[in-house]
Amino acid sequence: MAGRPKKPTQLKVLQGTYRKDRDTGENASADVAIAKTNVIVKEDERISVPKTITTKAGRKFYKQVVENLKILHVLSKVDLSQIETMTRYLERIHETDAIIQQIDIHNIDELTKYSLIYDKLTTRFDSLAAKFYITPSARVQLKLNELNLIKTRQEIQKNDNAINNLLNMRKVAD
Repeated sequence: MAGRPKKPTQLKVLQGTYRKDRDTGENASADVAIAKTNVIVKEDERISVPKTITTKAGRKFYKQVVENLKILHVLSKVDLSQIETMTRYLERIHETDAIIQQIDIHNIDELTKYSLIYDKLTTRFDSLAAKFYITPSARVQLKLNELNLIKTRQEIQKNDNAINNLLNMRKVAD
């Protein structure tokens, strides 16, 4: 086939150039559905805390995570259910910790049982938190990406300056 390759339907939906009469094909409807669910949430869009999050600390955590991700422009509506699950894990971690604090130190069986539950909840929370830049290692990765972006911008600026200098030298020589 001659010419440039066809743009994916998902890209056309995100760019706002999708037309039902023109952009049809075997994967078009699936691409459109995926693109519509992966829409980035705008900073000014209000997201309410789900009713399943019951504690004050949980509601505060959920709001904070959502706001931080909106500021970074990486929050998608699809992410909200995972953030809700992560927050519910955090609430359960706090509940389990409170139970562990009340258990008599000599009751080893009970202490072991709740410690295992605590460890499993923490592991699940950490795996979800890493997706949303909440764990220390994820924040380091985010910072490294930001530094690489700054370095790339500086290299582009340096190259632009070098090109401008060459052009100016050429104009002086002419």
